[in-house]
Amino acid sequence: MTARARLLTLAITLVCLLLIARQVRRRQMRATYLVVWTSLCVVAIPFIVIPGAIDALSSWIGIYYPPATVFLLAIFVLFLISIHFSRQLTRLEERTRILAEELALLGVERSARAPAEAPAASAGEADSRPNVRPGEGMVQPGSVSGP
Repeated sequence: MTARARLLTLAITLVCLLLIARQVRRRQMRATYLVVWTSLCVVAIPFIVIPGAIDALSSWIGIYYPPATVFLLAIFVLFLISIHFSRQLTRLEERTRILAEELALLGVERSARAPAEAPAASAGEADSRPNVRPGEGMVQPGSVSGP
């Protein structure tokens, strides 16, 4: 890799670090992901700065074509990230299911208590409770815009 290509790659890596830090500061990304992405960038910097580092790693692993080592490492990292996000997605789906069940139970309890607690309305009084349909007034996904 030429010196110009190394400088460009190093600049891109540093810009990525700054963008990631900015997203964490604006609360668009959790701080735990800052650690993951920062670690990846810090591990990549020696391979960018030291010209023969990829060649040495490739020969140590037994790969004869150094760019194939870079692709192998990238695929491995993406695989680990995919597993991590699959775990997070499964955990969030489980939490959503539990919350939906709890909400349904609260709704059943509320509807069971409502007739017993409601005062008898006289013929001239209107019901003071607003007519709210299920799901009305709730924030729908994608309807809230970020800062």
